[in-house]
Amino acid sequence: MIDPHVHTRDRDQSYKETIEHGLNVAYRAGLSGIYAMPNTSPPVAEEGDVQEVLGIAKAANSRVFYGAFIGVTPDTEQVKRATASHRRHFIPEVEQGSWRQVGTVGLKMFAGRSVGDLTVAEEDQQKAVYRTLAKEGFEGALVVHCEKEEYINSRKWNPDHPRTHPLARPMIAEINSIENQIAFAKEAGYTGVLHIAHVSAPTSVTVIESAKDAGMNITCELTSHHCILSTKSIPNDRSGLIYKVNPPIRNQLAQKNMIGLLRSGAIDCVASDHAPHIMDEKTGVAKNAEGEPLYMSGFPGLPNWPHFKRYLELNGFSEVDIQRVTHDNVERIFGIRIPPIEFSEEPDLDLHGEYPVDVWADFREGLYA
Repeated sequence: MIDPHVHTRDRDQSYKETIEHGLNVAYRAGLSGIYAMPNTSPPVAEEGDVQEVLGIAKAANSRVFYGAFIGVTPDTEQVKRATASHRRHFIPEVEQGSWRQVGTVGLKMFAGRSVGDLTVAEEDQQKAVYRTLAKEGFEGALVVHCEKEEYINSRKWNPDHPRTHPLARPMIAEINSIENQIAFAKEAGYTGVLHIAHVSAPTSVTVIESAKDAGMNITCELTSHHCILSTKSIPNDRSGLIYKVNPPIRNQLAQKNMIGLLRSGAIDCVASDHAPHIMDEKTGVAKNAEGEPLYMSGFPGLPNWPHFKRYLELNGFSEVDIQRVTHDNVERIFGIRIPPIEFSEEPDLDLHGEYPVDVWADFREGLYA
């Protein structure tokens, strides 16, 4: 299995997660590769940052392939540099049984604010990114976090009632942003892969399917939490703050529809969006520079991989289906062949104690009841 969406952080955020520890957990969870997002501190946006994180990953001496995304910004010159850096470090095929192989796997654009300082929020800025990539002849994968700013209303968010988070970041913010990205990519003549991260709304998938049918090179991923959890899973008191994630956990109808879309092949692959924070950052005890409570979005997902695989099996996914959504389609989307690792032991089912935040306890209890 390959996890194409993780946040291994490190450097200034080593207190949350490190590349070495993330690779270690990934190996024990049964993964052959992980692809790390660039919205770190400092962000992975320039050649020096790429070299640094790849060097850290190589020094970890893991059998799990480590792939780094490079973040793009509104600065078109930076987008050109990111494209060049990706070409310099891209590895199309990982050697069988190799240790310490690392490389870049694509570019990442945040078309809406989430965590970190890599937002490309304005439509004109997003259009400029696609035009630049088209002019540079970029044929790799651009992964986009889609939440349109004008539909996000932070005044609807009440930390005393965490189920308000989906009201503050509604499904239309994701849907409309995806529609924008499709239009902007077409207008610019972008011919690389447009990969939509963590889709959470069934209508988003319908929009993506229509673009595919029209011949566009577009793909999407579903996280394990948007597949398994719904707003009903979230306690509507402050204990529910640990479930806060962007885009938010959706209602039961959306959640049930998403697993059907994954089974049908409308959704290409699955990911964890592994995003550890310490408990004080999740619950508002920790403050930002302005003295405001953080209430960070994100929670660990790497430890849940063995359980998620079991969940898929119990929900009618064959071994071929699981291979398709956890490995084969990831290889196809990002153009990197990663041979499966021959593991000497079965995946560890008790990895959640590695992190202070665990949203999966009820799920595990129900899964093995």
